[in-house]
Amino acid sequence: MDRGVRAAGNTGIVTLEYDAYDPALPLVFLIGPPPLGGQPYEEVGLCWSTYIGGNGNDITNDVETDAAGNVFITGNTKSDFLTFPAGPGLTYSISGNEVVFVSKFDADYLIQWSAFLGGDVLSCSWTYSNAITIRETPSQRILIGGMTNEQDFWTIDNDPAYFSDDYIGLFGMGFLAEFDPDGLLIWSTYFGQDAEVNGMDIVPGTHHLAICGEIQGLLPEVQYGPPVNSMDLPWSLVSSDAFIALLDVTDQLYMRSYYGGALDEKALAIRADGQKIVVAGHTPNAGLAVENPGGVAYCEPHHGGFDIY
Repeated sequence: MDRGVRAAGNTGIVTLEYDAYDPALPLVFLIGPPPLGGQPYEEVGLCWSTYIGGNGNDITNDVETDAAGNVFITGNTKSDFLTFPAGPGLTYSISGNEVVFVSKFDADYLIQWSAFLGGDVLSCSWTYSNAITIRETPSQRILIGGMTNEQDFWTIDNDPAYFSDDYIGLFGMGFLAEFDPDGLLIWSTYFGQDAEVNGMDIVPGTHHLAICGEIQGLLPEVQYGPPVNSMDLPWSLVSSDAFIALLDVTDQLYMRSYYGGALDEKALAIRADGQKIVVAGHTPNAGLAVENPGGVAYCEPHHGGFDIY
């Protein structure tokens, strides 16, 4: 397509001339240097790629898709909200050094909304989001989890869901939060003393939420339950332990357990298939509880240093 650029004197107005232009299609401007070689960048198999962020440091930690092809990402940002790609956008953070963001793209990769979540007490405060998952119930829900040292983290009680707005951490608190499909925050709570939520997944069939992480303090008490014969190990009291927890479709807490020993354990990922829950992490601890179900199951002792479990 032939094109030309004409500046209108010193008026600050630039006009563009095209030999063909379809007003029904979006007009896209490339601002900045052209791609290397002067040609559009193409890579076989690459369908979509973009920067997303604002005027500060932006880090993404997890991504999820839903049945309709929407893409959800979460992480933490030091950007000002007004500089962050937001679509309509919602902010639940007045100030702070680093806050959580959640962004939604539709199946055509058009950004639908971004939300910020944090608090407003300390200029050196931070909130990190490590995990995101989608609960596909009649009303879709987007759930995230992470850690914050915000003493007035933006909490919302959504009874009968588990809820705590009491900051009791020395180093920080775990948190859980839930958004509706339009980015409206409907539930947000601290979860665990000096804890960090690192992984989450939805249990197929029941839509229950399974989470894991690490903790150096007290886990919250269950609201009912726990299930018969479910794991219920105590805190080692000497280091950070891994933990797992289950919340039902109304986000009521009905099972939680520590998993650890004399040295630090970190639970980093969790997956549920309806019959079992699988947790993975790492530890330098040679005395971690190892269970051998028999048969051909792989079951090895600690081999030194940090091992995966």
